Amino acid sequence: MNPSLLLALLGGTPMLPGVLALICQKHFLETVRNSSEELLVEWQSLPTVCGDNSQNWRCQETLLLIDNGLQENLVLTKGCTLAPDQEARITQHRAGPGLSIYSYTRVCDKDLCNDLSNALPLWDRPASTAPGPVRCPFCLSTEGCLTAAGLPCPAGHDHCYDGVLQMNGDDISTNLRVQGCMPQEGCNLLNGTQEIGPINVTENCDTKAYLTCQRGVMFQSQGNLSREPQEWTAPRIQICGVEEVCQETLLLVDVAVPVPGTLTCPVCIEWSGSCSGNTEVLCPNSSTSCYSGYISLRHDDLSFTIHIKGCMTQNTRTLLQHTKNIGIFSVTEILKDDTDEYEYEYSEEMPSSQSKAVPACYLIWMMGLWLPFAL
Repeated sequence: MNPSLLLALLGGTPMLPGVLALICQKHFLETVRNSSEELLVEWQSLPTVCGDNSQNWRCQETLLLIDNGLQENLVLTKGCTLAPDQEARITQHRAGPGLSIYSYTRVCDKDLCNDLSNALPLWDRPASTAPGPVRCPFCLSTEGCLTAAGLPCPAGHDHCYDGVLQMNGDDISTNLRVQGCMPQEGCNLLNGTQEIGPINVTENCDTKAYLTCQRGVMFQSQGNLSREPQEWTAPRIQICGVEEVCQETLLLVDVAVPVPGTLTCPVCIEWSGSCSGNTEVLCPNSSTSCYSGYISLRHDDLSFTIHIKGCMTQNTRTLLQHTKNIGIFSVTEILKDDTDEYEYEYSEEMPSSQSKAVPACYLIWMMGLWLPFAL
């Protein structure tokens, strides 16, 4: 496809002749699979607009493979970079048998030139050797290795490696627990390598310094809120960084229905959006006014907004009483009247309604907060 046409389809703005925006393939992939699987790992990337050539934008692609003889961890990142051109290069950071690490890196300056579509350049597994007398745990996981199996090491590999490989940069932020066989002792899995393409890599063999936390987000709504205990299951486990701790946050919006009075208000609770329709109910006797507003919670790349309408049971206009923090979240409350004009707000901008992925090591449920309104 013509780059100018592709740029227009992506919503980009055409530049002057000779200064067209650079278009690169963008993709991120991280997967762990058994070394015995013969199926070639492939992927499909989407185009992205980087910027005009006067900013020296380039396309990059980086592929990293870690193999412990039992499992393979594959990390891929493709996108834009300001790094100088670099011919396609395969680097053997550590050779097998036992633990082995390979990488593929490339930086180019043509539209969609970062076109690697499979892991074939790295798919040259080391030859198998006879087992020796030493047995080691084998594991590659971002979720901990509590039940890692002990298997024989190749002959000549008499030391067990156990460390956490930290990978940060571009689209990746991962702590990978690595266990396997090494020919010599020590914490030097990468042979001094600290950068692989846009990825910064460090290793730490003090695995006791790393916590394992539950990670997940849950939104739950019930038409008739039960007084029975609400239970949930964390979707996954995550290895946290050295200075990180486990945390959990709970936000509860309680909908009660006491004896109705004479005041009528519209009612609604809508996650990550705006209330549609105007269902109205009779408010409790203690209600003094109708409430309509947004509550926005933010932390790093995570943000979501709740639109709330209901009956106020206190002589106040706000639900949160000027609260600005709930757990790890910063909180914004914006009041809204029936004409969609904002009457009161904590911040200068409307909170985003887009919910993004949770950073590593956060168990985000809800925080115990009694909201003084009844539907």
